[in-house]
Amino acid sequence: MVVHAVANQSVGAATDVLPWESWAERCKFLQIAPLYLKNPALALPEYLQLAASDLEKKVDALRLHNYPFRSFIGAFKALHDHLHLRPFSRYGPDFRNLRPLDYYSLVALRAEGVLQYAIDRIDPPAMLKKRTLEGYIVLLAERLNLSPALVNYFSSRCSKLTQLYDKPADPIRAISQLQGTLDQGDIAVAKAFLCCVLARNYFAHHYYLDGDQLPKSEGSAFLLGGILTTVLLLAC
Repeated sequence: MVVHAVANQSVGAATDVLPWESWAERCKFLQIAPLYLKNPALALPEYLQLAASDLEKKVDALRLHNYPFRSFIGAFKALHDHLHLRPFSRYGPDFRNLRPLDYYSLVALRAEGVLQYAIDRIDPPAMLKKRTLEGYIVLLAERLNLSPALVNYFSSRCSKLTQLYDKPADPIRAISQLQGTLDQGDIAVAKAFLCCVLARNYFAHHYYLDGDQLPKSEGSAFLLGGILTTVLLLAC
């Protein structure tokens, strides 16, 4: 499921009269994010299938209380704005140099900032075993009382599947095909966490999948869905 076909749709009449970039970013996120979260390949459990009103409340709370989240959804909007040229309009042809991967990388990196900010807001200060994205995910998952088996499933596979030391040909598929004896909903959440770490490490250190698996493939949509799931579930 790749959503670039809807990336050029209007984000709503409000933006026609309110030239407020932050509002446009919010509207675009609420419009497109559910398409990733409902991706059958992600197979998220029912408790993560947020109704539109619940997603709106969550997004507005994060925009208010989690400073990096505004940059996160701004990069999300820019990614989709850069997936293809705009059709010819009264403003003339679109001569932009499209660079969607620049914004995909920002989405991946700002996801880490969103989770770190959430941890820094914890009072009293949280005791982190690892000041890494993996460590942030484990701590926040534990504070949400997610299943210890889920957390262990994630952490025991994180290094092997996300470090990319040997540049695996299809690291996204390796995560998407994971199986196990855990509840399938828990495995789906663990996969989402792994996607978030994989995306962060890939964009911080690599480029070998650019133009092949990223940004318009089915695997790319699965990866982005994992990032969104992780942020929306864990951030506060």
